[in-house]
Amino acid sequence: MFDANNSIYFGMNGAVGWIDVDAWDKTHDAEASQGWCPAVLDTNGDGKITQGWTEPDRPIDPAKDHRIDFGCYSVAVNPKDNSLWCSGIGRGQKRLMRLERGTNPPLTCKAEFFEPPPSLPIEAFGSGGVEADHQGVVWQNWRSSGHFSAFDRSKCKTTSDPKSTGQSCPEGWTFYRKNDPTWDGSPFHSNESYLTHMDVHDVLGLGKDAPMYGSNNTDAFEVINPVTKQFVTLRVPYPLGFFPRSANGRIDDPKTGWKGKGLWSSYSTYATWHIEGGKGEGGPGVLPKAVKFQMRPNPLAK
Repeated sequence: MFDANNSIYFGMNGAVGWIDVDAWDKTHDAEASQGWCPAVLDTNGDGKITQGWTEPDRPIDPAKDHRIDFGCYSVAVNPKDNSLWCSGIGRGQKRLMRLERGTNPPLTCKAEFFEPPPSLPIEAFGSGGVEADHQGVVWQNWRSSGHFSAFDRSKCKTTSDPKSTGQSCPEGWTFYRKNDPTWDGSPFHSNESYLTHMDVHDVLGLGKDAPMYGSNNTDAFEVINPVTKQFVTLRVPYPLGFFPRSANGRIDDPKTGWKGKGLWSSYSTYATWHIEGGKGEGGPGVLPKAVKFQMRPNPLAK
């Protein structure tokens, strides 16, 4: 994930790292071209991060800032303010993390985190991917509970969280959830979303910044129409076994309308021999496949 300054970011447990590509190309100095941020909350409320913060395994001291642990399986750059957002992975993960690098990282890195309100009819848990649109809204898919959420920080009455609860901004959340098949005796879907993606350049024709997630057990992408806020399903009917882990828009010829652009993905399962047509590991029909989605503006469009 790149930002506007040509830095590429990568997540890890408890930190976000980056490489300044321009600095590396200019100097080839590995130390000067990289950086990282921990997650330190401004729990003392002075508007800045001060060294001497308390650690995750220690009680919060109201006179100090506080570092927390977090997962960053997926990282996004918010194009509106260049902030970094992280989503963890795993059944118990609920945190949506926001980071600002400041002027002298890692010492000036400032964090906020938000968790879904506990009052939801069906609990949201088991986060996966994260992406941000050009309005600053951050989208997150929830693997375990089947939700797709939009978090708008501009709606927050406050982001102050002196007790590190993650509940400073319940008004920032909006949740979407399909009426998909569920496990017997459970409210949770039998399919599972993987990562969140954004149609930044409107290659599908649904509108700029259409958010989506890949659905592992239904051979499909689920896209939110930015206008109607309804799901649009992009399914790969054959061969069965489409497992999307990525999505990238490409415009080859903007003069030819829908024909000159498309959304690209791939069959990304580990067990490619389970793709329809496979006859065991290494057999015919089991090679990974690229997939291109194109949408006509109407069924008869040429």
